[in-house]
Amino acid sequence: MSKNTANIVLDALRYLAWMTAAAMLIYSQAELMCLAVVVAIGLGEWQSTH
Repeated sequence: MSKNTANIVLDALRYLAWMTAAAMLIYSQAELMCLAVVVAIGLGEWQSTH
């Protein structure tokens, strides 16, 4: 997988994680919201260092 394709996949996963966090906020699922935020931030950090 090329670096460009990997970046597109990571961007999509990060977007999905943020959307999940927003949905969990709406449905008052604090634990899952925190997990989704951690995943989104983690993907962003990993992407910026690779």
